[in-house]
Amino acid sequence: IDRRVQEDAREVTFGGKAENSLTLASNFPRDLRGYRESNAVLELQINPLQAVQGLNLGLGCGEQCGGTVDLTPLLKGKTGWQTLSIDLACFKGTDFGKVQQSFVLSSKAANKVQLSDIRFVPGMAGKASLSCQ
Repeated sequence: IDRRVQEDAREVTFGGKAENSLTLASNFPRDLRGYRESNAVLELQINPLQAVQGLNLGLGCGEQCGGTVDLTPLLKGKTGWQTLSIDLACFKGTDFGKVQQSFVLSSKAANKVQLSDIRFVPGMAGKASLSCQ
């Protein structure tokens, strides 16, 4: 979809019949310990197009390895584009030395959101929308 310029955002629809996810993944593990050690956040722009329920954001580092946070409380009652920043310390269970999925948006519920500008930002954990310091 077009937000600021042509095709700079994506729209994601979760049907609500089974757990589904949108994942940004690498074929090989990435060492993101530098981000974790620099008190970084995972920041994204998100526009909920309906009331959000059961929408989770996670990082993955292989089978039985990774962490997830529930975005629902952060988006409850919100409309329009929002900037969310999640302290990397909130992704409990993630081995930041071998991250293969650097963004996993998942839901078992029906949700429809638009996404833009997904990135890691060092030094912002203290000002995060969700801080776990």
